[in-house]
Amino acid sequence: MAIMILGLIIFVGIHLIPALQPLRKQLLLILGERGYKAAFSIVALTGLVLIVIGKSKSDILPLYQTIDGANAITTLFMFIAVFGIVASHRRSNLKRFTAHPMSWGIICWAIGHLIANGDVASVILFTVFLCYSLFAIWSANSRGQKPSGSVVSLKHDLFNAALSVAAFTLLATTHEYYTGVPLI
Repeated sequence: MAIMILGLIIFVGIHLIPALQPLRKQLLLILGERGYKAAFSIVALTGLVLIVIGKSKSDILPLYQTIDGANAITTLFMFIAVFGIVASHRRSNLKRFTAHPMSWGIICWAIGHLIANGDVASVILFTVFLCYSLFAIWSANSRGQKPSGSVVSLKHDLFNAALSVAAFTLLATTHEYYTGVPLI
């Protein structure tokens, strides 16, 4: 579990930099825009890899019993999560209602997994992501981020839904390979 926690510290730590504007500005000055983005990506990916490796090697220490039907509830939360993440990177009417579709997607991902997983490592992992995403929304809002006012064609949302189905299917069918937990 120590590897997972180290990964969480690295991953969340690097993602806190945008909220720390003086530090971000200093790093941009030192590294330049491209260097900053490259360093950010490398550090974030390192943290993510450590999280996945650490979680897969963590002992399963039960903390609470999950509810009957948890997997069905988690499936619904996961589709919403994938749709939010897809919509965050594309033109979408979802951005008219929230400036944070990715953060809301991660919140749904975390809640869904907290419903389905009652072991200590899972609770730590998903609670950290849940708390970070709530902080990210608050932080971005305090810096003035607002939902988009522009309406996009329904075809964009339909395409986003189709991409979400494809991404969700890929994630569900390969879940065992990157988590060790088969879903299908």
